[in-house]
Amino acid sequence: MRLEANCKHMGGEAAFFVVKSTPAEQAFAFDELDTAMRTRVRFKEWFPANEMTARRSFDHSLSKFKPPIVGKPVAILTAWRGEGSLADNRRANVELEKDLQSQDLGYYPVKGAGQEQRRLLGMLPYVIPSGEESFVVHPRGEMSGETFETVILRLLHKYDQYAAMMKVPTSEQAYLLYSDGSREQKGSDAGPTTARDNYYTQLKGGPRADPEMLRPWETYGEQNRFKRLVNWWSGRAFMNNPADQSKIGRRFSIKKPPPQDKP
Repeated sequence: MRLEANCKHMGGEAAFFVVKSTPAEQAFAFDELDTAMRTRVRFKEWFPANEMTARRSFDHSLSKFKPPIVGKPVAILTAWRGEGSLADNRRANVELEKDLQSQDLGYYPVKGAGQEQRRLLGMLPYVIPSGEESFVVHPRGEMSGETFETVILRLLHKYDQYAAMMKVPTSEQAYLLYSDGSREQKGSDAGPTTARDNYYTQLKGGPRADPEMLRPWETYGEQNRFKRLVNWWSGRAFMNNPADQSKIGRRFSIKKPPPQDKP
């Protein structure tokens, strides 16, 4: 009876035990069960711990895109819309998180940033930085690149997104996957962001960005008088002053490999 009670207490994991087993067999079986359950708990705890490591580890995040052949497919995805309010965009990202969880996909938050062109008074073109709260997304278990891409494409449609950055084991190139299913290759390498990179992904945790990763305005404040006026006009006067670098995580960018020297 005591053995049966112990089996029930352990959630049915010990259904293979029989009451008529000898004390030695019972002791061995319970020891094996205890080891199996501890292993399963550790495995369950590994997923969020591993995602937290990636969230804080620059090299770990970079390794998802840098190898010529990656071990698992990966994407950078958001539900953010440029015309949406901060509150609406964050609510959409919460819904996206629920979808990622339902698909058994791991993820962690990052900041995606780039540039977009606008026109002052409808005439003079100027470029401003753009940013959105995004997620680095990857399968928790085994999933083919084709299946993963299908899932990401479906989410692009659901959240009315233009594209997602991806890399899969069957391609050396990272690429933008557009909502119509087409691809645009962006590069087979990844590395720390420099001021020359138009687009980057910024980690939220971990060490702060190296000086080389920053835009000139983030270090010195905008110096160009015309651009200072544009910043003020467009509601971005904060760019006229140096940024608070304590709030800027490390950044990486998808890159084309450097040209090889000819022999």
